[in-house]
Amino acid sequence: YAGVGIQISASYLTGICTISRVFDNGPAHAAGVHKGDILYKVEDLLVDAYNLQDAVDIMRGVPGTTVQVVFVRDGEELTFELERQKINVNRIDSCMLTDDIGYVYLYEFAGDCADKFAEAVKSLNEQGAKGLIIDLRDNPGGWVNDAESIADLFLDKGTLCYLEYKDGSREYYNTKDGKYDMKLVVLVNEFSASSSEILSGALQDRADATVVGVQSYGKGIVQTVIPLDGGAGMQMTVAQYYTPNGNAVHKLGITPDVECALPEGDNGMYEFADLADPQLAKALEVMQEKMK
Repeated sequence: YAGVGIQISASYLTGICTISRVFDNGPAHAAGVHKGDILYKVEDLLVDAYNLQDAVDIMRGVPGTTVQVVFVRDGEELTFELERQKINVNRIDSCMLTDDIGYVYLYEFAGDCADKFAEAVKSLNEQGAKGLIIDLRDNPGGWVNDAESIADLFLDKGTLCYLEYKDGSREYYNTKDGKYDMKLVVLVNEFSASSSEILSGALQDRADATVVGVQSYGKGIVQTVIPLDGGAGMQMTVAQYYTPNGNAVHKLGITPDVECALPEGDNGMYEFADLADPQLAKALEVMQEKMK
């Protein structure tokens, strides 16, 4: 799509729309828009949670045309004239946090995320990473096959997860031999769901990964739609996911090995790899302890 390259989180309690992500190499990124900035005004529209879609529709448009957008940061209004561009969504970010600890933030299980994840791990390994922090916070999930491909980087042959149907039958997802020899820490929060939980559960059960953060969302069911007369349909739950050790995911989530909640009043809007982020700092501390 053509736009300014931001992802927005709206609160219907406060009405405030906060920038939750700034896409690499987009107009907003180039202009200096930060994660955590508040979207205040688009052209003449004062933005709140209830008219956010109208604001988004204004910001999208023909590449090369401009739109005026006002953000608020630390109480100060910042006005940008942003040129709409075709936006390419980066689904991962990665870097070295220390000389021997790599960090990958996976935003969603979609598109080319599995290939990009593998490229990032290969690069970090070549840079000397002996430990890897995988950040799945706020990751809503996506394709299970992507979780399988990513888990396969760190697991030998065995079970990734299994589905159990209402009749008691099971369907297994499996990994194959060949893996990186790396210590693992996985970051999750209350918005880590679905494939995020499948991946973190498998790594926790089978790769000695230490999960840090807070209890994940708990979305682990498979549903199907049964067509009815008149074009209607009925949605029915037919199975649910379990981790390799037989732990249910649905409504339970993944339990962290190391509990670490954000302090009260902290909205978690930190830039990528910012060690002022208390959860990331705790993950790094846990990894350094694992590597002793």
